[in-house]
Amino acid sequence: MPATQRDGVRDACGEDAEALAHACCAASPGSLERALDQGDPGLVQDRRRRASLGIDRDTMVAVATLNLAHCLARQARIEPTDADWDDEVELFELAEPYLPAIALEALGQVYRDEPRDE
Repeated sequence: MPATQRDGVRDACGEDAEALAHACCAASPGSLERALDQGDPGLVQDRRRRASLGIDRDTMVAVATLNLAHCLARQARIEPTDADWDDEVELFELAEPYLPAIALEALGQVYRDEPRDE
């Protein structure tokens, strides 16, 4: 969806939901990982503009949590490649210190507690 339609999305779902949806779609994965590693949400960059998204810590954690939840949902349909699995585990490990308890429990069962079938 073009950025010019953000107002319509905001009107439909509310300001907070639209801001989170935008951050999830716009965040460069590599910059999200760097931001989590360094604990600095200012490092999360827009994948197109290559400028900071200007998000706060809570939004950074929500983006990481939603990205991991998306990975789990995708796993139900498509077996991840070894490289994809490694990327998901790395994202989980970087996000782990920040995750809310309920997300940590659910995601930890997949990415920490259970070895991947080889």
